[in-house]
Formats: sequence, C-alpha cells, structure tokens
Amino acid sequence: MSTRGCVAIGTPSKWRGVYNHWDSYPTVLGREIWQHLRSLLNNGKTLQDFGRELLNYDDWRAYLRKGICEYCGKRTTQPHSIEGVIFSPRPGEKFKTQDQMRRYYCSLPSWRGRDLEIETVIKTEWRIRANIERTGYPDPYARHHQHETSPVEELQITSENPDPLFIEWVYIIEPHSETFHVLSHAGQTKPKGKSLLGESCHRDSNGRWDYGHCVYWHEQFGFFHICGPEPDWEALEAKAR
Repeated sequence: MSTRGCVAIGTPSKWRGVYNHWDSYPTVLGREIWQHLRSLLNNGKTLQDFGRELLNYDDWRAYLRKGICEYCGKRTTQPHSIEGVIFSPRPGEKFKTQDQMRRYYCSLPSWRGRDLEIETVIKTEWRIRANIERTGYPDPYARHHQHETSPVEELQITSENPDPLFIEWVYIIEPHSETFHVLSHAGQTKPKGKSLLGESCHRDSNGRWDYGHCVYWHEQFGFFHICGPEPDWEALEAKAR
C-alpha cells in the first residue's frame, strides 16, 4: 500500500506543496528531502530558490526530474493512469491468431476501409499479450499513460485542503527561518450511529477534517533547523505510530 505525503513550503499553519505517492515516512522521504536540501545549500542554492522551483511542479518525483516524464520524455505533469488497452473479441470468442482478429474487424461495418488502423490494433494487441506473458503486466514500459492538463496550482496540496486521511506525512520547509517541520496524520473513527458517509468532507468546529465515518487531522511531530544536526528519522517515525 502507498504511503502518501506532501513536500511543502510555508509554515505549519499555512503551506502549499506537492504530492508524493510512495514511501513518504521519515526514514525514506524525510531523509531524502533533508539530504537534498543540504546538498542544495552546500552548492550555493538558497531555500527560497528551492521553494520557487518546487512549486513549479505537481509532484515530488516530477520536481526531482525537472518535469521530464520518465515514459514519454515530455516536460509535463506527473504521469498517472498507466495502463495497457486490450482489444476484446466478441463475447465468448477468442482470437488465437492475428488472421482471426483481422477477419473479425474487417467484417464490422464501422471498420471497413480502415485497414491501416486494423493492423495497428492487431500489432498493439499482440504486443500487450507478449508483455503479459513475459512480465505479467500489459504495459510494463507505460506507453499508455496520461498527464493532468490542469495548472499545477490546482493539483498541489494546501493547508486549506490538506486531506489528512490520505496524506499521511507532510514535510514543510520554512525558508526564512530555515526550519524543517514534520507533520503526521492522526484520527479517530466515529461511534456507531454517528456516520455521515455520503456527505462531503468538511472542516469541523475543532479545525479537523470530518470524512463522515472518521475525523482526521495533521499533528506536528518535530521541527528542526536545516543547518543543524540531521534528525533521528527512525525515532521520529516510531513516535508517530
């Protein structure tokens, strides 16, 4: 299961950041961010430089790759919805050969005269079958994937909409004070009979986020001076359990 997180710029009460999908706990993402920041500082960059650059992207991985998609090579948002499209035969029928598939598509009125497209469909289908047989996945090289087209500002995570149920860790860099804040999510389920499932998530009177069946929020678990000693990531992670 993914451990989702956010790398943000601001203060614990007001921040904006980018999403991270995998391994967001302190011993992985926390350490990675810290070491990245120290490397930038050692090479003459400032935390203000880092903040401006980070918020050009929608995702931590996209930031590290300067926005270049690892699959298609375009400078864009983080890839998602990676899939392989398998072209299905008629119900109850299987195409064992390419000729069978070709005859079937040629027999369909909507495909008549589209010979080149049919050959592309067949080639794609057989490539996907070979991928599944070889690796177990229809599209191991993610040729079929999508990118968000919305502005990155709309894809970023903020203190106004932090989604603490799913965003388990938030790392906030405060450039002016050179501090590194670590937030972890905490929550509780509602008693029986109190569930509001089906209603939209909203901030309750205590400033916590009500998801209907549970209430979640972010708590600060530590803050550190970036030019000081490196935090004990293992201890920090254990503290939040």
